[in-house]
Amino acid sequence: MNTSHITDGLDPRKAALINNFANIAKGKGSDEMLPLLLAVSNKAKKEGISFTQDETNAIINILRDDMNPEQQGKLDLFMQMLKNA
Repeated sequence: MNTSHITDGLDPRKAALINNFANIAKGKGSDEMLPLLLAVSNKAKKEGISFTQDETNAIINILRDDMNPEQQGKLDLFMQMLKNA
């Protein structure tokens, strides 16, 4: 998956995490995505990396690209729950 439209101009460590996530996430089902997203989040936290809201939205859009409408709805619901938590 080409993530250059997302990673251009980013801190190289952020870009590497996003590219790695995109490569691992490709072809995975929605039930596999949450653990991957959490793993990337934990790795970023350990490395002292934080993502802006725009960067987080870009990562979520990577997920959405390979999902069917039902899975996208579940992801939207999950993201809404996170915002309200």
